[in-house]
Amino acid sequence: MGQAIARVALDIRLGCLDKDVVQTETQVLIDAVNTFFRNVVILELKVPFWKLFSTPTWKQYIWALDTLREITMKHIVETLKRLQAQDSLECNHQSSLLQRVLALHPDNPKFACILALDMFLVGIDT
Repeated sequence: MGQAIARVALDIRLGCLDKDVVQTETQVLIDAVNTFFRNVVILELKVPFWKLFSTPTWKQYIWALDTLREITMKHIVETLKRLQAQDSLECNHQSSLLQRVLALHPDNPKFACILALDMFLVGIDT
């Protein structure tokens, strides 16, 4: 599922299912997603000690979110640079979803990052 969501949200192919390709960034992304979903349940359903002091579960959760954000922003910035180099910041019917968002908000890649992360995490959770 993550592979298809990454194609839609980030306009990339992760290669999760490729046997011959070792993708360290892909593995880091998979680990971050697993950590996120494992820890969000603990943080939401158990006594919220993390609100009083930084627990190991909270630190792992923050690591996962930071990792997801960093990888997402890396791909968004790369796509934005590629679009600017091609001078193609206009929407058309062949543009990917990420390209359309960046065309509407070229000065705010964080907006695209928020949308991509929402799609990515909700898509995997579903």
